[in-house]
Amino acid sequence: MLCFSCAYGILIFDIPKIESVSGFDARSMPIFLASLGTLFSLALLTRRGELASFTNLNFGLGFAFVLLLIAYSISLRTIGFLVSTLIFLFIGFWLLGERQLVKNAIVATAVSVVFWLIMSELLGVYLPPWPEVFSA
Repeated sequence: MLCFSCAYGILIFDIPKIESVSGFDARSMPIFLASLGTLFSLALLTRRGELASFTNLNFGLGFAFVLLLIAYSISLRTIGFLVSTLIFLFIGFWLLGERQLVKNAIVATAVSVVFWLIMSELLGVYLPPWPEVFSA
């Protein structure tokens, strides 16, 4: 994780710097994430005591999430941001063990809509909300 965070931090400087009136630009969030990842990685490496062993990790669940993320990235353009994010979150909650379907649906819908509104209205990033057939 430390190597990934450091490499990510180095690659941030390939992002073109766009003049912005506010202090927030295209590099702000990646810099924050790279710094946070580096700090947490260093904290884990320097803490005292035993580190967690690999025997109690659930690699199957991790692999399922990797497949889910791949399916999510493929579905973004075809079924739109809102629908694909809702499905991604719903399945993700189920994989993590939350079996209350109504609760999953409400939370996934709320998070999808709020995040889409933040991205499109506040930050001005266009994310097609619906499938392409509805956009015509």
